[in-house]
Amino acid sequence: MRPLRQDDTIAAVATPPGRGAIAVVRVSGPESGSLIRRLFRPEGRRRLVRSRAVLGRLIDPTDGSIIDQAVVTTYRAPRSYTGQDMAEISVHGSPVIVRDILRLLLHSGARLAEPGEFTLRAFLAGKLDLTQAEAVRDVVAARTLHQARVAERQLAGSISRSLQPVKDELIAIICTLETEVEFGEDMPEEHLARGLGERLSAVSKQLASITAGFRYARLLQDGFSLAIIGGANVGKSSLFNRLVGEERAIVTELPGTTRDVLREPIQIEGLPVTVFDTAGLRASDDRIERLGIEKSAAAAADADVIVFVIDASRGWELADGERLAAVRPHGVLLALNKSDLPIRTTPSFIQAARPATPVVLVSARTGAGLDELRRQIRLLVAPEDGLPADDAIIVGLRQQTCIRECLQALESAAAALAAGESEEFLLYHLRRSLAALDTLTGATAVEELLGRIFDTFCIGK
Repeated sequence: MRPLRQDDTIAAVATPPGRGAIAVVRVSGPESGSLIRRLFRPEGRRRLVRSRAVLGRLIDPTDGSIIDQAVVTTYRAPRSYTGQDMAEISVHGSPVIVRDILRLLLHSGARLAEPGEFTLRAFLAGKLDLTQAEAVRDVVAARTLHQARVAERQLAGSISRSLQPVKDELIAIICTLETEVEFGEDMPEEHLARGLGERLSAVSKQLASITAGFRYARLLQDGFSLAIIGGANVGKSSLFNRLVGEERAIVTELPGTTRDVLREPIQIEGLPVTVFDTAGLRASDDRIERLGIEKSAAAAADADVIVFVIDASRGWELADGERLAAVRPHGVLLALNKSDLPIRTTPSFIQAARPATPVVLVSARTGAGLDELRRQIRLLVAPEDGLPADDAIIVGLRQQTCIRECLQALESAAAALAAGESEEFLLYHLRRSLAALDTLTGATAVEELLGRIFDTFCIGK
């Protein structure tokens, strides 16, 4: 378990490793100002002014040699990210220069920051609550623009704001019950019972509406898998390339060109997706192709969504029906490809045979129908009626667990009220529910919990 120290000065590189135009080194702690004054010389008559970027040169104090030209921005507590005195040093993005700057900072008394320690200090200083601190990590880790936008809202405090009315009502109910325990003889019993059940039910419904979005939240966080399958030469690889946005799979007019399963990460309507291109399903005497077909069948079995591709220009064939009959009935979408050619199979014809399966007419060559294909794929995993508002999306498993614990404690309190148990029993369950919310936001965070959370951050954040 990491010690929750704030009295020393820490330093770390805040930009990704490797070469780049700019690299940023962060410093936070009581000695930040003195460290910067020792290493940095503003150009001309400039001087360091808090919250302003100042151009100058970094100097090695041991021999006076110039390390690099730099732009330094200093911040005074509490008006900084961490709530402490802080500085950000922007230099040319050479790993050699960055390592030397970090070496001088550490030699001058700073300590190398641990993963997430800058954000941990911001949390301990009250600049962020725990859900906002976790959102910092989620913004950095976002794989789609939708993920980034949800994380940005949480960084702005959307989770705490959405839960504040629940917390306020819980506190009000607890105060009512504690008053009854203290002055029970002076209050009629019906005064306590009147409306208390309705109030508990209303709070539970608010939390239940949030938990209803947990499935979509996990989908947004973890994504889903998509397998493109079908017969030979129906355009699976061309459709795969269209979805990926580059010529990732080899495409020829020869059957059996694709012999192995290809996989690529993409995003569909804001959700991260791993898409698989598979070998054409057909009888083959080629041992290598048969192995590819077996792997294709395994990929389809494991995939969350299957896009079954049919060549609309060839018409519906008996083999198409046999292959489709072997595919599971759920999580399947039919793509009638090559709509840019004269078609001999229509969506209505297919839907008559398999009415529960969505059918989309597309052209992998021209891109026609691709937007509708993406929409139908998303609807298979996230129907419109199950989409929560962005402000109500709670992605983290720890956060979801806290809300579920709060809801379970409320249900226990409602059961105790219905059974006519004493106010002390009600208070016990209600305090449990309130404690779960406090754990969610970090109001009652313990060192072990903080260690687990901030160890998942990158260094410099």
